[in-house]
Amino acid sequence: MVNLCRALDIQHQVALVAICGRLARLEIAGNDRWQVMRPQRLSVRRWDDELWVYDDHSGDTHIFEDLAGQVLERLHDTSAGIDELSLLGAASAGKDVADSHCAAQIHDVIELLCDTGIVKPVLR
Repeated sequence: MVNLCRALDIQHQVALVAICGRLARLEIAGNDRWQVMRPQRLSVRRWDDELWVYDDHSGDTHIFEDLAGQVLERLHDTSAGIDELSLLGAASAGKDVADSHCAAQIHDVIELLCDTGIVKPVLR
């Protein structure tokens, strides 16, 4: 894709990036289970309501707020679906039951974690 982007003018590069973003969101919406890509490559520490994650593969350090940190901690041990993860969103918001707002928050968190290369869909 990098070579393809170099061959395109800026207008087409922007369009290609937008299309890739839409495809990623469709993949998130259409997938029902998620997992940490390589848990052994991550060093994880929690300070207050932040989760600090060092990825020894990329050399990047990521700082996640409370909900994203909770989702990552949950996915670190085992795969989980959006419905299961939405319960974390509900608990974080002080609710007993997950609603569409909780599911939307989890979709955003999953998209963020996918963008970092830490989380991936479970292949069926």
